[in-house]
Amino acid sequence: MLKSFFLITVLVFFNCLRADAALIEKNAVVAVMDFGTHAGAASSDVALANAEGTTSEYVITKLINDGKLVVMDKENVRSQLEANNVKLVGLIDPDSAKVIGSVLHCQYIIYGNVNDVSVSNTGTKMLGPIGGDVNVCTVKSHVIARIMNVADGTIVMAAKGEGVSKSSYTDLHTLKGGIRIGTVTVTQESVHNALQKAAFNAVDILTQRLYGQK
Repeated sequence: MLKSFFLITVLVFFNCLRADAALIEKNAVVAVMDFGTHAGAASSDVALANAEGTTSEYVITKLINDGKLVVMDKENVRSQLEANNVKLVGLIDPDSAKVIGSVLHCQYIIYGNVNDVSVSNTGTKMLGPIGGDVNVCTVKSHVIARIMNVADGTIVMAAKGEGVSKSSYTDLHTLKGGIRIGTVTVTQESVHNALQKAAFNAVDILTQRLYGQK
């Protein structure tokens, strides 16, 4: 009898924890800011080609597909902030968050940074009779996303997502649209593929922490 009472008490306790885990109510309205590029995210010769804007687009896409939160239209958010001379990318302080909340009439914002983009050369193979080499690289990216309550400037939850993508190029000619990372050239598509995966991973971690496993 005592054992049964103990088990029931434990179950009630964990059910309460699960109920409290939803720090943000489902279908709450959120605005996604443009993500910044973390200082030292990549070497100075890397052109991330609007990684900030596209990363936020990836975050928005994933949030909409997950259906846990209501996401404000990005163009509407941008136009309202610009009309009020609020232009913020990356890190956001509590005072600025309150201004954003007042302008957008939302309770939460999601913001963050592209933390790093790195590449490693994972192999080389010959092209055969035509000559030249094909270099295979691995592009790795990390994206840090945060959810802030704009009413008091507190960070409700934060997550670091990782994305990995493969890239290959040949030394027969200069690759058009290539991005230079150190001494290796990788395609812009591969870099953004890694960023997309990192952004999706960050959103997955956030929603799982907020609402439990899918």
